Amino acid sequence: MTPSTHSFSRFLAAYGMVFVLALLCAFFSFATYTEQHPSGADAARQLARSITTQIGNSPRVLIVVPNQPDADAFATALHTALTSAGATVIATVKGEPKDARAALQIAASAGKLDAIACTQASAGWLVFSDLPTDFPALGTPRILQPQTYRWPNFLKRENLLNIANQIAVIAIVAIGMTLVIIGGGIDLSVGSLIALAAVLAALFIRDFAGAQQASAFGMVLACAAAILIAGAAGAANGAMVTVFHLPPFIVTLAMMLVASGAAYLLTHGQSVYQVPDSFVWL
Repeated sequence: MTPSTHSFSRFLAAYGMVFVLALLCAFFSFATYTEQHPSGADAARQLARSITTQIGNSPRVLIVVPNQPDADAFATALHTALTSAGATVIATVKGEPKDARAALQIAASAGKLDAIACTQASAGWLVFSDLPTDFPALGTPRILQPQTYRWPNFLKRENLLNIANQIAVIAIVAIGMTLVIIGGGIDLSVGSLIALAAVLAALFIRDFAGAQQASAFGMVLACAAAILIAGAAGAANGAMVTVFHLPPFIVTLAMMLVASGAAYLLTHGQSVYQVPDSFVWL
């Protein structure tokens, strides 16, 4: 083997996994590259600028959004941006096509309409398909929505945060397991201890921190107590291996069964759901 080939082999051995991960990211980015339809507050401000640019000063605008979670923020931000730009917002409709039709009938009695600001979902409603015929008093209002763009779903902020949340625990455990394996040992109990810590944290929040009314401080204390208990179990593993010279495979296998059984007995096989919604964020 030539020196250059040997160096290349060492380079691949050291950084080959990084290249594989980069290739996987590139593949999933390419596979999920698609058109995006923004609907948040930033999209609302962009649409407000587009309306004032295309129509001019003091346009009369009707805002129509579907009854969806992200539509409220869009409608509120759009109303604020249009009002600040000098536009007249006739009404803000949040609901279904029948609600938009009712708002159009009311707007028709007040004169012409310059634009109807929508999200991508509401812009396709059939109620807007033939406005000059159905509502001649409105004139010819433009149906405007935020400008679309193309971006991989894989690289969206929500997806990246979701991936980070899912692998955080696995990454922390992997770091510890790496040290154990380098030392010539093995630990089969890490998964069961994670489950036990999660069960204990939920039980502490439910029973001692106020359940669904628990404060952030109470939840942090509950999680810290659960981590300490799981850490004590791990320390017991280490003590039995180093002090009593027991095989780590047998010790950690026993702890795995003890931890999983304890989690089952503590919950009676039921989910512990009496925790605040903010616990997921924590």
